[in-house]
Amino acid sequence: MSNAGGSAAGPDSGSGFRLSAFVLLSTDFRGKYAVFSFAVGRSHKKIDEEHELECYDLINDFLSSRNIHRYEVSNYAERGYESRHNFSYWNYEDYVGIGPGAHSRISIDGRKYEVEKISSPQEWGATLKNGENARNLQKMLSHQEELAERIIMGLRLTNGLPLINLRKTIPEKNIRQTLSEQKMQFLVDQDLLEKTDEKIKLTHLGMTKMNSVLEFLLAS
Repeated sequence: MSNAGGSAAGPDSGSGFRLSAFVLLSTDFRGKYAVFSFAVGRSHKKIDEEHELECYDLINDFLSSRNIHRYEVSNYAERGYESRHNFSYWNYEDYVGIGPGAHSRISIDGRKYEVEKISSPQEWGATLKNGENARNLQKMLSHQEELAERIIMGLRLTNGLPLINLRKTIPEKNIRQTLSEQKMQFLVDQDLLEKTDEKIKLTHLGMTKMNSVLEFLLAS
């Protein structure tokens, strides 16, 4: 299975990549922010997966040693300073997008709807000036589409995906087919997934291979 995390530059090496990491304190914004400066040397070689995973672990260990924990596949924070805004996406809550090309997810009568605004700023503005609705698309998601989105977003969190969140709106047959015992056991045996009666969550290894895990789970 391939690496799912984004590419990251590593420490000084023959590849020409160098990683400098800084932890900045910001009392004005009541938080601590990790800023990574990636300096690329003259050699622009593409790093291989093994080197990429090494860099991923290096960053994770560096931040963990400074009490900055990973709470999402690519987000870190001190406890209590996690992004509340982004949790609305990862927990698949309703949200409204405003502006050209904005996307929304809205619940109506127990079903989730996808809403998309006109992407062209000129056309979007002209439509509003005419007193018309700037929606380009409004579509009710199928149960399977909603299930896929809930899994994709929920497994990004290190706390995992509570199964009760799926059962609120998704028929049990859809859940059992997608999250079959056979699939779950395979991922557990590969040390990619942890499963309890209450939730499923990716392991550290699973986080590094998230795209492949999701592709495997959502394959028809």
